[in-house]
Amino acid sequence: MNQNNEVPTKLHAKLITVATIGAVGGFLFGYDTSVINGAVDAIASPDSGFGLNAAMSGFSVSSAMIGCVVGAWFAGTLADRIGRVHVMQLAAALFVFSALFTGLASNIWVFVIFRIVGGLGVGFTSAIGPAYISEISPSSRRGFLTGFQQMAIALGIVASLVVNDSYLLGSGGAAVTFWAGLETWRWMLMTTAVPGVIMFALTFALPESPRYLVMKGKKAIAEKVLLEVVGDRNASATVERSPRASKARRSPRSPICAARPSASNPWYGSASASPCSSRCPARTSSCSTIPACGRLSVSPSPRL
Repeated sequence: MNQNNEVPTKLHAKLITVATIGAVGGFLFGYDTSVINGAVDAIASPDSGFGLNAAMSGFSVSSAMIGCVVGAWFAGTLADRIGRVHVMQLAAALFVFSALFTGLASNIWVFVIFRIVGGLGVGFTSAIGPAYISEISPSSRRGFLTGFQQMAIALGIVASLVVNDSYLLGSGGAAVTFWAGLETWRWMLMTTAVPGVIMFALTFALPESPRYLVMKGKKAIAEKVLLEVVGDRNASATVERSPRASKARRSPRSPICAARPSASNPWYGSASASPCSSRCPARTSSCSTIPACGRLSVSPSPRL
């Protein structure tokens, strides 16, 4: 912290709340990718599912990864156009549609299409969730707060296993007909819609990322977010020193780099919403990366 104590050493309760809501996408990430484990055999069964051979069974389950790759690749570009919060809302909607239509699918191709749709949601949240938390956090707390995403992913996996086991105990098996004449495995998948709806509702309580607001020329709103959420009492100066205060450059092949965070400007070096996994050139002062593939949005960075 700097001598003027622009950002308090204690975290604001509102900042923790915002970071927690921002990490809900991680919960859905873990839940959606894990819930299918309890349904694989029932989906392939000719009696309760679609009568698939081993190859088609493997493809139908793993097809979500196609959506993951596409979602992660375009997440940064989309977030730069419509905002980080709107991308998270879109991801939540995709999770809900995927859950309902895979659970009610009448044939394997409808099932595969909406598995890919759910994968898009996973790709969006894996990229934008930690980037949003990073952008709204002071540098001294950024590592702690972005860790909420990883914790949420683990909790999502555990939750899916608990829910699946509950269904199995209640029905006697994933292939057994359960409520409303639908097989248990269908209810397992449709249950993903519940956290999806919760995430969609919670995201309306999120402020937009200050970095995105500055990029769009909405400096007054960015200052308000920094003051009310982060507790930066010198928000105006922080915004003016932000690399996004000037028009950002874009490059499809460079890592996410920004100026070094400092005590006088702890928000200055926040990560871009466009994910990458790459080394930072030696001439730059620091580099923040999010472990996903995507197009990049690069901020001006001074030479050493």
